[in-house]
Amino acid sequence: MVTVQRSPNPRPRPTVSLHQSGAARLTCPQCHTTKDVQVAQLPKGRGTLKVRCVCGALFTVRLPEQPAGEGPAEQAPGRAERPSPSPAETGASTRAKAFVQASLVLEQALPPRVPKADVQHTTQQRRSRHVQHGLTWLLLLAIGLTGLAAVKRGAFVRHTAIVPPLFQDPIQTPTTRPPFAFPYQGETYLVHPVAEYELWGLVVSHNNIHSVTDIYHDRTSVDTKDLCVIWGLNLTRDDFQQVAYWSDPWSCGFAVPALLLFSPDHLSNNHLITADQRLRDRIDAVRIGDQIHLKGLLVNYSARRMPLAWRTSSTTRHDRGNGACEVVFVEALDILQPGTPGWYTTYTVGWWSILLLLVLKGGLLMRDALQGAHSRLMASR
Repeated sequence: MVTVQRSPNPRPRPTVSLHQSGAARLTCPQCHTTKDVQVAQLPKGRGTLKVRCVCGALFTVRLPEQPAGEGPAEQAPGRAERPSPSPAETGASTRAKAFVQASLVLEQALPPRVPKADVQHTTQQRRSRHVQHGLTWLLLLAIGLTGLAAVKRGAFVRHTAIVPPLFQDPIQTPTTRPPFAFPYQGETYLVHPVAEYELWGLVVSHNNIHSVTDIYHDRTSVDTKDLCVIWGLNLTRDDFQQVAYWSDPWSCGFAVPALLLFSPDHLSNNHLITADQRLRDRIDAVRIGDQIHLKGLLVNYSARRMPLAWRTSSTTRHDRGNGACEVVFVEALDILQPGTPGWYTTYTVGWWSILLLLVLKGGLLMRDALQGAHSRLMASR
């Protein structure tokens, strides 16, 4: 006899089918998966049969030993005596009956049935949490690399890594070129050459034509990026690395700590214009820390529709303040030695990675919220 306490809230019972071969087929009421169990092969005496379904449900069946001393039933008079079954057959039959009786009350060990949609939603939530965890680590990595790149980009090399041409002063010679004009963005600009000019220098700052703080320059303005450069004496020691440089829309500033060797006469801020789009693209690609060479003309220029508004160039490296910048009509520009291209690339890729990861995390959160709402809606029906 098998005694199992019944649940006060009965759940669906499993289905049990017996075969003549001594096997019992148990059908899970939760997922309807079937499993065949050889009852005749169970150990003698009291034992426990545990069946775990693929859905996670666990069935526990206790098979007690047949009471000792229980003999065969007496035969009724007038009936033919049947041959006694063999001990193996008797044990198999007893255990099969016990298995059937116990299986009818297995609802006590059954977990509540979970709808298939809820199971799928729970599995999807678990996967989403794993993906979110991975995206969070990637986001932290991207933020860290971007922050490091923001510090490292534009770092200056030591003075021993400066290419030799940068130790010479700019070359300025008189010019005999006549005035000329060139069109740009539907406007005609008048140009008066002042001198031939050639410069080698280390870019220490430039204005940001893409920033909202520079309202005078953009991709459509005739003035391209302004380059603030140093050369010569300022590059003979590493003191230039400790100087603070910055650029406004039309000027370049610097702050020199005490006891450092730095010459303001070996620094210039250059307003660059050109009629060649390829040169404009090359100027736009110049970054802080690059060692460059440019060649062209020192010029005064004006838009034809504004004949009285001329921007004039300085012709000496010893002046200061307003009007001290060189205005250069660029005819050639080369980057002799890039500064920190790897860190600039890391910085750009890092920002795009941060934006992409944030979009992915937001998309996953939105998808999980929509799936949860759908599951609750389906469960309420």
